Amino acid sequence: MVDPYHMVLVNVIASIILLIGIVIYYYIYPKKKINLLFLLIIISLLPLISLLRKGTYESGLLSENVGVVISFYNSLMDGILKPMWSANACSGYGCPLFIFQYPLPFYVASFFHYVGFSFISSVKLMLAVAFIASGVAMYFWAKDELGKISGFSASIFYLFAPYHLASMHFRVSVGEVLSFVFPPLVLLFSKKIVETGKFYWIFLSAAALALLVLSHQVTSFATFPFIIAYIIFMYFRNKNKEIKYFLYSFMSILLGIFLSAFYWIPVLAERNYMKLALANEVVFQPFWYYIYSPFQYRFGLLFQGQHGELYTNVGYASLIILAISLFLHFTNRINKSNRSFYLFLLVSFFIYFIMMQQITSPIWYSNHILIDIEFTWRFLIEISFIIAMIAGITLKSINKKWFTILVCMFAILVTILNWGNRKMLSQVTDTNFINAPMYIEKPCITELSTPIWVDNCASWIGTFPKNHLQVLKGNATVKQIYRTSIKHSYVVDANTRVLLKENTYYYPGWTVYANDKEIPIIKNNSQYKGIITFNLPKGLYKIDVVFKRTLDRIIGDTISLITFILLIIIALLKKILLLLNSKKFKKSKRLIIKL
Repeated sequence: MVDPYHMVLVNVIASIILLIGIVIYYYIYPKKKINLLFLLIIISLLPLISLLRKGTYESGLLSENVGVVISFYNSLMDGILKPMWSANACSGYGCPLFIFQYPLPFYVASFFHYVGFSFISSVKLMLAVAFIASGVAMYFWAKDELGKISGFSASIFYLFAPYHLASMHFRVSVGEVLSFVFPPLVLLFSKKIVETGKFYWIFLSAAALALLVLSHQVTSFATFPFIIAYIIFMYFRNKNKEIKYFLYSFMSILLGIFLSAFYWIPVLAERNYMKLALANEVVFQPFWYYIYSPFQYRFGLLFQGQHGELYTNVGYASLIILAISLFLHFTNRINKSNRSFYLFLLVSFFIYFIMMQQITSPIWYSNHILIDIEFTWRFLIEISFIIAMIAGITLKSINKKWFTILVCMFAILVTILNWGNRKMLSQVTDTNFINAPMYIEKPCITELSTPIWVDNCASWIGTFPKNHLQVLKGNATVKQIYRTSIKHSYVVDANTRVLLKENTYYYPGWTVYANDKEIPIIKNNSQYKGIITFNLPKGLYKIDVVFKRTLDRIIGDTISLITFILLIIIALLKKILLLLNSKKFKKSKRLIIKL
């Protein structure tokens, strides 16, 4: 049986087994309610069964991400806690990939590999954990807003949003999949700050926001407006308005931004130093892509075309529940306690949805930051949690248990063709990626993180260098004595004046030392533009080529470190004050005084 069809059959059988198990549990323990969080986690396992298959995917970015994880992990094993330079990228010349690449997914995958999983399995495990965690995060936010049953329903819609599944299985965008976890958490913690003003919610909100930035910069940027609007909405909805709590919520946002400064400050400061900065196109999908997938692709139920096309469907269940909610709204049947929240969500949905359409192109091209988002359909992440909340409100307003069950089952099963990739390459293992190029390059087709100083149409592009340090002119003996991704050491015995080429792309931060003295780098050699070259007079030298922190990296690291230390100090002081004000401490103090 063809692999994708076999996987669909497995998914159908697994769904039937789960349904039978729920029914049996209901009849054996009719008076004992099912733990909805546990049930949600079990249901979230259904789209993850396909990850158990051996190998990597025929399409999508799973293979590329495995290569990135290997390079990231190697840097960590070199003792570099904050990887910046990918040594085996760009055909072995190295590129500043990790300065710009969102780091959190690769830290997580590297941890899984460190504890014993293969690199391929580590990436899959990261995807699985992120998927489950996103449902749990959504459940806690929606439950706090709407109650347990509605929170469960909202989480089902969030988990089985078509774009969520497409990001995990078709595109394998590890950053986007992980970023699904954090918006509900930031929104929940922000709500708690506005309501209580307690410090630990501020701490948690700042941490969740920082993790969102580190998981996927585009998602964080696109979600910021909704977070700010939600905080303002929460303040005016809250009956006991405390302006200081309102300010605390914005302070938590600033703290989260400062915590992640070590990542985003270098990104903003150095974005014009790589080829990616030259991209200036915003990609729009046709309007009907958001409504349905082409009929010929499995009756519109498959969101990937035969040639890897992505159909960015909002979701049939989501569109139906949106229509039902509009009917309930215009017939004045939306739950009164959630009516204002529903209108807030509805307006937010239409803003994001309209922004994905071609008609808004003048807005997109008016700002370089918006252009960097590149794909307008990335707003489907925000739309996913907005629609999920609308679903929770709608089902709460109807308040029919049987209807809620049917709608949730429909939301799950209508996406069943998308619970796995189209085809697996089962023979591929880690050995296919270790010491292999991360991307295939050739003249005029280079990696996006290639520095701008490189002549990307040179004849040598795509050819791995035979040696790390080569003599271009003169006569010298070269011996390598030490090498990590950010430090290369050699002994050079120059019999004459020599011109040397260290086969690493030049990028700000690279510094060459000869016998511990810094010497000039030539980055515009006529034949090898963008590669580090330098001159040496006759003599014996110890050469160190070191990638150092630039001013913007130092500033970013310092801000993040100070913010982290400040939060820890405040947390400890809070703990001490609570201890000093506790009854047990006061009793102990009185006893000591008496003695």
